[in-house]
Amino acid sequence: MKRIVNRITAILIIMMMAVPCTALSFADTAGTAGDEAVDAVTVEKDNTVMDEEADADAEDETEADDEEAESDAEADSQSDEDSQSMTVTYINPLYEDIITEADIPLPEETQASEGGICLMSEEEDSQMMTCSSTSEAAKLLRNAMVKRTESIKFIRAFASKEERDNNWTSEFSNIMDAALQHTGNPEEGDYLKWQYKGWSSRGGTGSEEGVYFATYTYNISYFTTAQQEQQVGDKVNVILSGISSSASDYEVAKKIYDYICRNVKYDYAGASDSSNIICHSAYSAAVLKKSVCQGYSLLYYRAALKAGLDTRIIVGYNKYGGGHAWNIVKVNGKYYYLDSTWDAGLSSYKYFLKGKSTFTGHSSYSQVSTGSIYSINSSSYSYTPVKTYITSLKKGKKSFTVKWASKSKDVSGYQVRYSLKSSMKSSKTVTVSSPSATSKKISKLKKKKKYYVQVRTYKKIAGTTFYSSWSTKKSIKTK
Repeated sequence: MKRIVNRITAILIIMMMAVPCTALSFADTAGTAGDEAVDAVTVEKDNTVMDEEADADAEDETEADDEEAESDAEADSQSDEDSQSMTVTYINPLYEDIITEADIPLPEETQASEGGICLMSEEEDSQMMTCSSTSEAAKLLRNAMVKRTESIKFIRAFASKEERDNNWTSEFSNIMDAALQHTGNPEEGDYLKWQYKGWSSRGGTGSEEGVYFATYTYNISYFTTAQQEQQVGDKVNVILSGISSSASDYEVAKKIYDYICRNVKYDYAGASDSSNIICHSAYSAAVLKKSVCQGYSLLYYRAALKAGLDTRIIVGYNKYGGGHAWNIVKVNGKYYYLDSTWDAGLSSYKYFLKGKSTFTGHSSYSQVSTGSIYSINSSSYSYTPVKTYITSLKKGKKSFTVKWASKSKDVSGYQVRYSLKSSMKSSKTVTVSSPSATSKKISKLKKKKKYYVQVRTYKKIAGTTFYSSWSTKKSIKTK
């Protein structure tokens, strides 16, 4: 392009030099007849000289053109030597039984023009982005995937020809793998990784003025559209709207879990229909309120991360050998398993915040749950409220009154248990639901009998009641 511009400029200069000289010569013919004869000869001589100069310039220009043509041919030859192309098709392994390569069309061939200018898929008449590293390319790809852009194009520049030739083919998967890494953003990471059918990519190499590069075009097939994802986001906001900003990790984890288990039903029809791809999405769980395990775990992932709890999606096998998905979540600094699919519709949960030793019926093939990436707590989650103790026992007629230390700021209430046996067998328990209470009279007992007494606190969190250990036993004999 630069050489063409130079040629045009040279031609314009020649024209500007020639035209004024000829005009000036004809202007001088306004004198006498004798002068006209002389001037005519002068003009003829001047024109002859100009013609000779023009011929010489033309020869020089022709030689320059020939040299440039040879240079262009050499450059084109070198460019052809640098050019390679490749296509890759990848099917999400979680859906290999329902997705084929035919479901993932190959992108059209893309060729970078001089300077690497090309149209991007999501914005017409814009420049193709140039990335200088895998992480830059991954960020561009990730952002486009969040927007559900179906075709993404960019240039990956390399520091040298050797670096490009050694790495450009592996960059197809390297860039995508980096784009799908867990970032803590609720719309990225596992949320992207498990909500697309697969991708196909076409790439090619080139070089220009010592810069070596490869162009990449990714075609990605998603489960959902950008509009459907907006609806999921709106529903997540509704789920989280009832959670206090001062809520504990446990309260947040439990309330999200409660919502999903109470509102999402298992889609048995979708599970048996390979064409029903949408049932594997968070959209199906959040908006349609029916889904398979994938949708349950995706909705929990998005909601928990937005609420500030680190969570991941685990994939593996259920106790029957079928494919299954569940979550891990971080509560009070430790990771636990949970499976909202299997707890859906139950009044008492069996798979909420379980540890490695208590989370039965699940077999993972993901590194995340083996402890190599995350350390899963060995036992299930347990909250222990602050403990209290007996301050006094006062006997009465067929009764006694027990007093204890107040823990009103940290508990929901207290329990008193008493028995005629020191082992506390056949004991009876009375609940005091006021956190500010500090005493309780126990009546209708046997007269002149020795009773053993203990107290403990309890705290209700997100519908679950947690108890402290019992206090040291004390005894009292009734009147």
